[in-house]
Amino acid sequence: MAGKTTVDTWKKKKSFQLIAPKAFDELSLGTTVAEKPDSLIGRTVFASLGNLTREIKKSHIMLVFGISRVEGLNAFTDLKGFEVGPGYLRRLVRRRISKIETNQAIQLKDGVKARIKVIAVTIKKAHKGQETAIRKLIEEEITLAAKQKTFNELINEALSGNLPMKIFSKAKKIMPLKRLEVIKASLLREKVIGKA
Repeated sequence: MAGKTTVDTWKKKKSFQLIAPKAFDELSLGTTVAEKPDSLIGRTVFASLGNLTREIKKSHIMLVFGISRVEGLNAFTDLKGFEVGPGYLRRLVRRRISKIETNQAIQLKDGVKARIKVIAVTIKKAHKGQETAIRKLIEEEITLAAKQKTFNELINEALSGNLPMKIFSKAKKIMPLKRLEVIKASLLREKVIGKA
């Protein structure tokens, strides 16, 4: 009886096409199944930036989308953030260097609250004072950028490299750096929903 119920329930489910936001040319993110379209709203979808843009060098960046509306058999998504893969971070950080990280909650121009994580990797071991100065600079620059941009604009600046390059050019005056990258960005309200 249990097996028959499972089969019948599965037959009732439909396949929906996942659609990326306009910023990503509404490309296909794959498919998902559901019995009712309403049950898809809020579902999280992951996709590699490298796959969407066909840039292999960006394959380590995982984009996070959330399904916001369903029309027919198309499920449309909004960008909720991104995260750099752990494997990439391990390759970035070597011995006898310093890894300086920031993790801050910010409020953007459009009133949206988000969390941004940044990592700076030095060429050689940094002193405590240098680490503190670089960390403070990163936090100040991220806060300033947040006041001037919407969430989507900030994400675009981070993914394009414009934002980290701007911070990098200032931070390297404190100490020579190997890399500086935004490694994660996410909407804080999405985390609240996820915990419920």
